[in-house]
Amino acid sequence: KNNLIFIFIIFLILISALIICIIYPPTTPDSMSYHLPRVMNWIQYGNLNFFATSDTRQLIMPPFSEYLLLHLQLVSNNDSLSNFPQWFAMFLSLVGISLIIKEFKGSTRTQLVGVLFAITLPMGILQSTSTQTDYITSFWLVVTVYFIIKLINTHSKKYIIAFSLSLALGILTKQTMYLFAFPFCVWLFINFFTIKRSYL
Repeated sequence: KNNLIFIFIIFLILISALIICIIYPPTTPDSMSYHLPRVMNWIQYGNLNFFATSDTRQLIMPPFSEYLLLHLQLVSNNDSLSNFPQWFAMFLSLVGISLIIKEFKGSTRTQLVGVLFAITLPMGILQSTSTQTDYITSFWLVVTVYFIIKLINTHSKKYIIAFSLSLALGILTKQTMYLFAFPFCVWLFINFFTIKRSYL
């Protein structure tokens, strides 16, 4: 019975956030001054080169999230889908959190509690309905951690590639990925040299 309550709350928050994403256009200061103008300049100039701007964030910040916005803008010819990447990143992050808990032998109930805790973070709910990059970065961090755990548990070389790609895409999304991923990379580094033979 409690599991059904957890599922209902998770589903309710997901659907509510999705409706907000679809109905309301981007209005956050970052959206209007940085994310969307960057995309519109790319479209206007027909390339991803540097352009004249008074806001240097449009030139120097990692561009992965805006690449997603660019494609959605070109497909829909408006900004109606601009909030969707962050919402989808929230959904995939919840899946990743559940898989991480499962790797630690957590029960279904434990997975639901972990997902419920993650989805009820106030900043997470706000981020999931905007064009900002934090939830997409969080998704790549969750994926990176998941593949690190899989690599440590299985010593399968295929997870080295998956871990490397997710870490690289996270850094391509936002530079603070360095800070949050670093402790997990140290953990993997120590594990690798502690039981090096298992990886060879």
